[in-house]
Amino acid sequence: MSALAAAQIDAISSPARAVTGPDNGPPTLRFAATTDGTPSPLLDQSCAFRFHFEGTEFAVAVTPGTGSFHYRIGARVGVVPFTAENPAARHAALAILRHAGGRSRARFVGDRRQSIWAGTEGDADGEATLSAVMYEIVLFLQEARPYIRLFAELH
Repeated sequence: MSALAAAQIDAISSPARAVTGPDNGPPTLRFAATTDGTPSPLLDQSCAFRFHFEGTEFAVAVTPGTGSFHYRIGARVGVVPFTAENPAARHAALAILRHAGGRSRARFVGDRRQSIWAGTEGDADGEATLSAVMYEIVLFLQEARPYIRLFAELH
């Protein structure tokens, strides 16, 4: 595993920072109009948060930019058992990991400790509204969900 991949796994697994505004007070919210004209809160500073979906904790980091925003989503979704523990489950986990390698958004990687991580990172056009961030999360989950369920069934 490359040093970059290890750093990304460490960043995904580190605790999320709280979002604060000026003088460590609450953040100030600005609003942007969505495509249908409804207001959506606008993220005007970097933030990170966590959410749970089907028993898995996901970490999200968002960095707004000019006319676009950068996002990173990741979660530890399973482990590859050692051969002595469960050879059939190890074979199945490695087969799932190989099959998941062709996904365009959701990427799956194994680390030195036999953990399996799912994640994605990218830039999205437009303002960093809550709706836009949720849209990117849903696109990731749609592609990753079948594989996350398969890894969960191995335990």
